[in-house]
Amino acid sequence: PFQIASPAPAFRCKISLDKQKQFPYSPAHRKQYLNQSTNHRKRCLYPNGAAMGFDLSEFIQSNRSLITKEWADRLHTEVGKQYSQRPLEELLGTVTEAFDANTQVLLHNDFSHINLFINKITRMRLEAGFLLSDVQKAFELYRTIVLPLLARATNVRDFHHEVSKINYCLAYTLHRFSDYLFWATGLLTIVSGLHYMRHWFRMMGEGPIHD
Repeated sequence: PFQIASPAPAFRCKISLDKQKQFPYSPAHRKQYLNQSTNHRKRCLYPNGAAMGFDLSEFIQSNRSLITKEWADRLHTEVGKQYSQRPLEELLGTVTEAFDANTQVLLHNDFSHINLFINKITRMRLEAGFLLSDVQKAFELYRTIVLPLLARATNVRDFHHEVSKINYCLAYTLHRFSDYLFWATGLLTIVSGLHYMRHWFRMMGEGPIHD
């Protein structure tokens, strides 16, 4: 009932094997024939020199410096006036921390580091008056930078698999950031209200209210 679409022409590969063909009697010749067929199939599955058996951990470690540097540079030049006014060294430190936290999610499904980082960066940016949209763009830059590098290092199947993990990591980060920001804003509102009530009671002559 279901039809599977044929692969794109760029990745279509045929191996002509005569089913009636008899292998040479020599075991060495037979092994060589099988290896040639297997290698031909691998070249079809992994075009453009993409590595076979993609290792995300190795990819992340080998590109760590490149990604964090570009992330900090683009954050400093592309994402709002407030980010452009921050020292580049500070931005490099925060994006490196974010990169390492994302790595823990992608490799070990460990969200403890990203939770701590979100709490830290939200307080830092909230106190400095940063726009919510600019902080979200700062998180999104990770995906913008990583995906082109990932596309050049993987085959189609591995690329889609790793992208799904990155998308999930970023979705979690943005939702957690929004929830924490909502909680922090609500807490500030309550504290401000309490200060206002204390001031009002004092004005009404009821005496000081102890904290």
